[in-house]
Parts: sequence; C-alpha cells; structure tokens
Amino acid sequence: MSTPTSQNESSILRRFASLIGLLGAALFFMGWIYRSVYFFQFSLELTTLELPVQSFFIVPIQVILGDTRAIIRAIVALGLMINGIYVTLWGIKKLGKLNKVVKVRLPYPRKSKRRWVRFLCRQMHSLITFNPLDFDSIKFLRSLVDETVIVAWVLLILFHLAQSQAIADVKRDIGPNSTLPVVTLITPEDRLPLGRLLEDEFIDPSVQGFRFFGDHEAFKNILAKENTDVRGSKPRVWRLLLERDGWIYLIDTSLEEPQTRKVPPVVAIQKSIHGDQLMILNPTFHGDQ
Repeated sequence: MSTPTSQNESSILRRFASLIGLLGAALFFMGWIYRSVYFFQFSLELTTLELPVQSFFIVPIQVILGDTRAIIRAIVALGLMINGIYVTLWGIKKLGKLNKVVKVRLPYPRKSKRRWVRFLCRQMHSLITFNPLDFDSIKFLRSLVDETVIVAWVLLILFHLAQSQAIADVKRDIGPNSTLPVVTLITPEDRLPLGRLLEDEFIDPSVQGFRFFGDHEAFKNILAKENTDVRGSKPRVWRLLLERDGWIYLIDTSLEEPQTRKVPPVVAIQKSIHGDQLMILNPTFHGDQ
C-alpha cells in the first residue's frame, strides 16, 4: 500500500515530466520556425535539407540568449504574452456572462383550448430559459478554451521571436558582420562551368559543352565574380552557408551594410566522391588576418 509521501513524490515526478515534455515541444517549435524562416530567405526548403533533429533544440538558446538585444526582446515578449493571456481570458469571461439566463416574457396561452399551442409555448419557454453552464461537459469545454488561449499565445510569441531573430541573422550573415565561415573551394576545371583558374584567375572558365535551364542572366551575374575580392569597387566574400547531404551551398556576401542589399543567390555544388575537391574554411577573409 502506497503512503501519502510516495504519492506526493509520484505526483511531483509526473508534473516535472510533463513540464519537460512541454519545454521540449516549445524548443523544437522555435528551432523549426527559425531554421525554416532563415533558409527560406535563401530560397531553400527546410524539409529538403535533412538537418539533424537535435539541432532544432539548440537554436532556441541563440534566439533567446544570443545577445543583449535578444534577451531584451525575449523579456518584452514574455511580458506581452502574460498580458495578452490575461486580457483574452478576461474578455472570454465577460462574454460568458452574456450566457446567463435572460427572462423573456412570452405569450403563454394557458387558457387556450388547443393542446398543441400550449405544448409549443412550454417548449419555447424551456429553450429560452435553458442554462448550458449547468452541465459538467460545458464546464470542461470552458477549461479547454482557457488552455487553448494560453497555448495559442505561447505559440504566437515563440513564432514571433524565432521569425524576427532569423530575419535579423540573415541580414547579418550577408553583410560585413557575417558569422558564416569564409570558404575556398578547389575542384577540377571540367566539373564546373564556374570558378577561376589557379594559375591565372583572370581567365574566364570555359562553358563549352554545358547547357542551361532557367535564367541565363543569373549565371552571367556570377561569372567573373567567383573569387573573394575585398579591394574592388564592390568588395565580396564567398562564404559557406551550409554543407549537407552531399551538397555545398555557397553565397556571395558583401562588405557593405546590408540595409538595401538583397539576399544573394545560392550556388549549390555537389560534393565529389572521388576525393578531388579541396575546401578551406576560415573564420575571416585573408585581408583581416
């Protein structure tokens, strides 16, 4: 026979497990929204990248505690969420008072000789004076509505935090303060229609034998701009956006402030299985070293 102490401990453990489950679901939701919005800015679909599930639980830490601005934003969002839940529940309670019994006087022909008339009036009177709040199922429904309001506000705030932080990180990563690593990719010349020759970087690559679909201008806009150049009129630095599932995703970032700059196109290069590729990653470009 279990003692009251063991029952209390079991109840505490169940509540703790429920709290951990809810926290895990909230972290995964924030991580999914952040990653989805971030890669969507680069026209990449999150479901095709096959990122590890555990990474979605780590991203929310950056969203909430990434820097001072993120912490302040999280505190403000928490205050808005609490006040939003309070005001919404208060409004629902006010609306619930409208369901109180309203006394309506109906013509009640008690002395009518027609039985069906008296029966119909009795049923109408019963319908109008009916109070659904007397049933336990309605009380349970009200509790469900309250919980739905709380969950909806929590998801709304988490979505806003993840979305705003993802957009802010995209603007950072395409500008001079990017946290993406600087990349140098070396590959045989017959594998790609893009890229500079190591012996002479001023010679354009040969595109003979290659065909294209889609926007030819997009290719021409990258041609002759494959090298990192920090001394030109429009300095650029090539960075590694992502390496996943046999593909290397590169972007051309700018050293100018990204307020008016659009998100650059992504160059996706398939990794070689023959070991004839070399990729060098640096935290910053050579000009800063």
